[in-house]
Amino acid sequence: MNENAPRSVCLAILMIAAIALPLLDAQMDPPELRDSRDKAESPPSPCQGYDACRGTDAGNTIATAMEITDDFSFSSSVEMNDYWGEATGSTAFCSTCDTNIDMYRVDMDPGFGLEVTINWNLSGNTYDVYAFLVAIGPADTMSSYYMGSWGRVYYSSSGTIAISTEGTSTGQYPYWYPANMPGGGTPIDVAGEEVGIYVWCYYCGYASIGMSTLDYNMQVEVFEADGGVRGDTVSEVTASILSLPDTPSSWSYQSGTFELDGSTTVNVDITSCDSWCGSESTVKVTEPDGSSTTYSFANFYVGTLASYSAAGDYTLEKFDSYGDGGFGVVVGWVVGNFSGMLTGSSLDMDDLKSGFVGTNDLSDEWVIMIPDGFAANITLDWEANADLDLYAYANSDMSGLIDYSWYDQPEYIDLGAAYGGQAVFISVEFWPWGSTDPAAGYTLYLQLTPSEDPPCWVQDDAGTGGDADDVWSDGGTNITSLAVTGEQVTITGMVCAGYDPEDWYAITVPADYGVWARLDWNPTDGGATNNHFWFYMYMDIGYQSYVYGSTSTYRNPHALSTNNSYTWNSRLGEESVAVLKVQPWTIPMDWEMNYTLTFSIYDQSVEPPQSTNPNDAGLGQDAGDSTQGYDALSVQSMNQTFTGWAHDSWDRYDHYEVYIPTNYALSVTLTFPEENWLYLYLLTQQPPSTYLYSRCYSSYGEVQGQLSCSLMYAYGGGSAFIRVYNTMGGGPYEITMTMITPDNEPGAPHDDCGTGVDASDYVYLPPPNTWLNDSTQIDANGDANDTGGICTGWNDKVWDTNDYYNILVPPGKYLQMNASWTPQGTQYLYTYMYKCQVQTLPCSYPANPAYYVSQQYSNSGSTSGMSGLWVTQGGWLTLGIYGYGFTDLTYTLDLQFLPLADLVGGIQDDAGSSMDAGAGLADAVHVDDYNNITANNTLEFSGWNHGTIDSTDRYTFDVPVNHGYEVCIEHDEVQYYTSGYTVWMLLDIYVDGSYYTIATPYYANQVTCWDTANAGGYYGGEVNMIGVRNWGGAFTGNDGTDYNVTISYYSLDSDGDGWYDTMENLCGTDPYDNNSVPQDTDADGICDALDSDTDGDGVIDSEDAFPEDANESTDFDGDGIGDNSDNDLDNDGWNNSDEVDCLTNPLDASDFPADFDNDTICDLIDPDDDNDGYFDNDDRFPFNASEWADYDLDGIGDNADLDDDNDMYDDLLEIDCLSNPFDVTSIPTDLDLDGICDPMDTDVDGDGYDDVDDAFPWDPSEWADFDGDGIG
Repeated sequence: MNENAPRSVCLAILMIAAIALPLLDAQMDPPELRDSRDKAESPPSPCQGYDACRGTDAGNTIATAMEITDDFSFSSSVEMNDYWGEATGSTAFCSTCDTNIDMYRVDMDPGFGLEVTINWNLSGNTYDVYAFLVAIGPADTMSSYYMGSWGRVYYSSSGTIAISTEGTSTGQYPYWYPANMPGGGTPIDVAGEEVGIYVWCYYCGYASIGMSTLDYNMQVEVFEADGGVRGDTVSEVTASILSLPDTPSSWSYQSGTFELDGSTTVNVDITSCDSWCGSESTVKVTEPDGSSTTYSFANFYVGTLASYSAAGDYTLEKFDSYGDGGFGVVVGWVVGNFSGMLTGSSLDMDDLKSGFVGTNDLSDEWVIMIPDGFAANITLDWEANADLDLYAYANSDMSGLIDYSWYDQPEYIDLGAAYGGQAVFISVEFWPWGSTDPAAGYTLYLQLTPSEDPPCWVQDDAGTGGDADDVWSDGGTNITSLAVTGEQVTITGMVCAGYDPEDWYAITVPADYGVWARLDWNPTDGGATNNHFWFYMYMDIGYQSYVYGSTSTYRNPHALSTNNSYTWNSRLGEESVAVLKVQPWTIPMDWEMNYTLTFSIYDQSVEPPQSTNPNDAGLGQDAGDSTQGYDALSVQSMNQTFTGWAHDSWDRYDHYEVYIPTNYALSVTLTFPEENWLYLYLLTQQPPSTYLYSRCYSSYGEVQGQLSCSLMYAYGGGSAFIRVYNTMGGGPYEITMTMITPDNEPGAPHDDCGTGVDASDYVYLPPPNTWLNDSTQIDANGDANDTGGICTGWNDKVWDTNDYYNILVPPGKYLQMNASWTPQGTQYLYTYMYKCQVQTLPCSYPANPAYYVSQQYSNSGSTSGMSGLWVTQGGWLTLGIYGYGFTDLTYTLDLQFLPLADLVGGIQDDAGSSMDAGAGLADAVHVDDYNNITANNTLEFSGWNHGTIDSTDRYTFDVPVNHGYEVCIEHDEVQYYTSGYTVWMLLDIYVDGSYYTIATPYYANQVTCWDTANAGGYYGGEVNMIGVRNWGGAFTGNDGTDYNVTISYYSLDSDGDGWYDTMENLCGTDPYDNNSVPQDTDADGICDALDSDTDGDGVIDSEDAFPEDANESTDFDGDGIGDNSDNDLDNDGWNNSDEVDCLTNPLDASDFPADFDNDTICDLIDPDDDNDGYFDNDDRFPFNASEWADYDLDGIGDNADLDDDNDMYDDLLEIDCLSNPFDVTSIPTDLDLDGICDPMDTDVDGDGYDDVDDAFPWDPSEWADFDGDGIG
């Protein structure tokens, strides 16, 4: 029963009731007691097999998921069931297959959370760690591990992963939605809803990489939870007075305001932050007194940035430099520690939380934050056989009873509208004497009702009397009945940021038909400057299929059609459903934004008559479709206007060819119906190639439905091609061609700032910058009494985007430049000052680069900048004025030369010079001209700089020969990155042509030092330069800082022995003892201990066989003799030069000369190879010392040949027989043919008488001459 008795009832009566009523409860069953549902409380037994002991495969969608709710009783604070599952049939990676996915459902009781743990066996495969993935989410929206889930986790080297509704997980790679926080997700209050469990065999069955770990163990635990947090837990609750969540998905700037009365302290809290916060995100808070603070924070930071309490109005601004959002902010006050908070808004008027109470936890305390202007009621509901009571209090200590409810089920308290803008404190109490069950989970349901209707509360979208469908799944509000074939039908609708962010419409379209739709709105509705919508078309083919979308901020109206959709055209022969989505992108909060939607359905299969009978340019034919221009339609080179026709399906391209005379330019304007989307190109060829190169392209203009492009004079003397490309819609267009000459070009005649010419377009490139000395509009001749003045210039996004001027600044003056112009939309004009440090040379890069002196840009119509102290002794600056989106813009420059004495820091005494140290080498103060080195070799001086007007001071100084130095800057302010910082001072060093920005900590450091030892190889004897920079003035707010500079010189050779101290330390000798000198074999100034080439022969020691012998570095044969002096490099016994002569390799011991006679002369050059005394040229046997001739040429040397003349008589016989052994014709004579040559035959004539007794020894018939008459 909900008691609403008058508040004047005596407190004593309430106390009596508080005692008596529980006693009554003990004697009777209260009406809320009822039977709890039956639970199996454990998996089926006996187990029926995979999955979850059901003996069947768990499905791969929520619709087919395995229901395991009845395995839990939800009767105790913690309950866990053990399951086994298997990815049956998985053989490959698959993200949708039933073989790889098992899904389960658990219908939770209120007051409980859930944790799922997956375990698997590791097989030793590298990919075991990826075997499974597990995700959880609400069963009614979860369709995969990421679509609709709360979070997921995968990868484990132990074979265990887990995920919990508490926002915790086990495993290497967790991901929580909507923001992936490294500490886990936000606890999820399930509040009695159904939870989906998604188990994915990620790599478990990936057979091609050797994976077959298909079975897994699943442990599902349900636990008592208050507000999603395990156990009876309370936490600090913040009551929000301003909430700027990280919505929509992308944004670059958001802001809000809040007001404090001086009695409450609020915190500015970061509620979520992505992985780019540190580099992209900032929060700026502007206080009632106008002061502001900008806060930066680290990636993933969640916590309090600052606290505020002063009375007044505050503005909080969120910035994301990349434009993709990424963090949320809440401003609120800490209410206290509670189980949780329920609240709502005009965007969400319901809130549901759950908790758990019982005999061990008799009560939970909650906070209700009721928005201002809302009435509220609270309902307590539960399922257990228990008696729960509901109390509402005015104070956080649970005092000031507002109302209570004891006897109803559910319990209900109507708070009415009296507590709008306040906190109400709720107590849920467990009454054990009236309870059967020992505990109960419960839900608290808050309902809000606005005192007045919020935006979009009453709607009539498409004349339906209500709001059009808000999401795709609703199917879209059907407006088919409104369609009239071939005619345009108009409907109206309304959306609101946050309240009604989308409207969806569905149109059923007959076969062969298409849909065209147009969306119009007022860009300034609600006091905004640029309301914008996104417009999409989809096709319903059982799922959402994208057709086309229009989101460009340059388009209003948007238009879409089905002509360009592949899916639509592939199904053109069947009835289809087109679905349109209207989505606001940038519109004012709390504003009802109206739109007009026009649509038509048409026969998409019929070619329009303008396509079948073209008449482009009035020439009776279609302008060519070829993107190479082969069939371009030629038009005359003249100022003219002609019409054409294009269509996004039947005639998408039109090409025209026009000749541009020499010294002419071409301007083309394309006009078409504003709802169509056309592109304009101007193209030329680049001979010998016939390819068309785009020289100018336009897809949007200042006026929707009008595009312009121009070709400059450089393209004169050749043909140009005009391309009209139609990507959306169809209809006529008009082309206006204008032939341009320098006399009639936009901006002519030029007289930028009174110079009589167009100011130079470049800082560095010729022609050189335009000097203002002879300006007819201002006084800037470089004289001491120059006053400057006001002049005008001209800018155009096509014809003249940049103007650069050089201007002389008189000594003792600074330049103030104020620029003004009439704004054009959001286009920015940039007004910069530069200084090229070498004032005697023109700006050039890299020899004399232009440094930024002052940088301003604005789209408001004015900027203001000054030269500060960049030029103090007279000099010149470069002014750059440029804008890239303006059309025919005239800008005004107010240039004033003002006394430096009027400028803060204008008269200075940097380093005692009576002037300001300049920003570059040319203006640097040479310290030695004004300061002496002290007795301890120190150069000390002071200076002053400023975060804006004098950000850089540069000094030069002489460094003695063979000296190094340490330079330090010191100041008394608070250095950047320290709380309350006032300055960010940097030290730059210029040494030997090298530039160093000191890498030592210049954050939170008031003294910054640098030593030449850091440069390496520094030996003094030169002029060095330092820069003392007062950086970041824009955020430090620095208004001037005094600093001191100390340069301490030190000798690089303390003992004067000719060796630098650093070298002696490295070489192991005493740098303070001139008798201790490093050994330096090659006298190259590098000691042997450090010298990689000790003997200085050009070969490093590690590769030198004789590291201390400059004449030797290699020993090819390892004989200990260096190759340079080794006569036998390969140690084969032969002199190197002999081997060269003998044509063998002197570096190959196995390749040596042949020497037959071993006389140490190789056979190749030996004239007598066998050393037999006969030259080889005369020796028939040059390699046989015992032979040299072969008289009979029978191949046997004469010494060995028994018959040298080959006459069949042995040589010895011939000798004995007195014939010539070397004459074949000379053979022994044998008169009697008895085989004994005559000289040896004792009886030559063979008559039986020895010759000594034969008177006729040669006559066988005579042997005696008795009478001696000569006749035998």
